[in-house]
Amino acid sequence: MRLHILSGLALVMHMLFPTLSRAGEITGEVILPAIATHGSVPLSPYARARYGAAAGISEGSADEFIAVVCIDRHINLIPAPPPRDYPVVDQKKLTIVPHLLPIQVGTTVRFTNSDSIYHNLFSLSPAKRFDLGRYPKGRFRDLTFDKIGVVSVFCDMHATMSGVIYVMPNSYYVGVKVDGKFRLSDVPAGDYRLMAWHERLGERSQSVTVPAEGEVKVNFDYR
Repeated sequence: MRLHILSGLALVMHMLFPTLSRAGEITGEVILPAIATHGSVPLSPYARARYGAAAGISEGSADEFIAVVCIDRHINLIPAPPPRDYPVVDQKKLTIVPHLLPIQVGTTVRFTNSDSIYHNLFSLSPAKRFDLGRYPKGRFRDLTFDKIGVVSVFCDMHATMSGVIYVMPNSYYVGVKVDGKFRLSDVPAGDYRLMAWHERLGERSQSVTVPAEGEVKVNFDYR
């Protein structure tokens, strides 16, 4: 009897989630015009006087994401639990670092301040309206992002400071760096809508079929 029950449960799970045991990869490239892959975050005269002209964090640096690739939504995609370790957004040399942070909905982000001056980050975006208030170097604020969407972040004390938090519905996403290449692994086999997003150039999408094994290649050409 117990064996029959277990077999029945296995059959039900297979019917509900037929692709969970089979996974492939999506690889490809986000091809951007040169103007969208290089250039520094603009600095105010105060920032240049305090930190020098090279203080800005280059959007084309190896450590910065310049775009995001993600699966929009699919019935068989079960969201993973939010990460236990909070991703960090720092305020450093009058710059929000990283400029672009992709996260899964439900993630708590830690906003730290590494500058010796006060900052006050805020957002008026519908996906997350907030005002962190002013706090000094070494302090932080934690904030949970519970809605999907683009959250534009600014400092009400320093007009040139800006950042973006891109909140997605599941854990199937990857940040894209200046070389444009991406790899999205362990994606359950099936048909999806794959999206690419760039802060200035917007969203592109394509239909993609992920195989049970191996990889499928998808490119997004913004030129």
